[in-house]
Amino acid sequence: MNKLAELENKKKKINSENKTGIMSPTSSATNTTANSSVINVNNSYGNKNSSTKGSSLRAYQEFIYFRPIKESQVVSGPLSSHIYSRGGPNDYSELSYKLLKSESRLMRSTLESVGFSYTESHDWNLLWLCSSGKPYLYDGLNEYQKINHFPSSYEITRKDKLCLNVLKMQEKFGKRNYYIIPDTFLLPDEFADFFAEFHQAKNSEGRKPLWIVKPNASSRGKGIYLVDDINEIDLDDS
Repeated sequence: MNKLAELENKKKKINSENKTGIMSPTSSATNTTANSSVINVNNSYGNKNSSTKGSSLRAYQEFIYFRPIKESQVVSGPLSSHIYSRGGPNDYSELSYKLLKSESRLMRSTLESVGFSYTESHDWNLLWLCSSGKPYLYDGLNEYQKINHFPSSYEITRKDKLCLNVLKMQEKFGKRNYYIIPDTFLLPDEFADFFAEFHQAKNSEGRKPLWIVKPNASSRGKGIYLVDDINEIDLDDS
């Protein structure tokens, strides 16, 4: 109970400071300079030039600040291997990253421009995957190690899986509480339901409704197109 009371008092203190001049993520976003991108989390982190520096939030550790990379910083050649000997994280003077099944030249350029070095060893700080990782990758992770995919992340990154999971939440908690995506149909399996909804929307709105068609498991905008005619939909694709 004492711990709960302590956390509650801390929360009230932060809320009080927010009311007396600490910038919210929305307001501080407009303060970001053209050559610097800053991520704020829960109102606790601000721009390096933010007025929050003098507040009691000074003790929070700052994130790494990523700036737009210059043309001279873009990597184009093969990976330059930097293999560390085995040991604890305190043995290293540099941050290291590792790639699996991915070239990710943009990530390489961004990471190396702020001091990361590529490694093939198991003692990386950041592991970058192009898809969800195998369970063994998450076993025995150290505090200083991060992976860009959490287990089973495809359940929300695939469009079809996301739709099914949101529908499950709507059935459990009510559509009103989980109406976070537009009405979605998985084609071609649900074409009959989509056909009925398409014409109902057309009749109620008095004009052709606009629908967005997306591949169920693609990325970077590939294969997305808009339709206002149901005959334009390719039912050979999922």
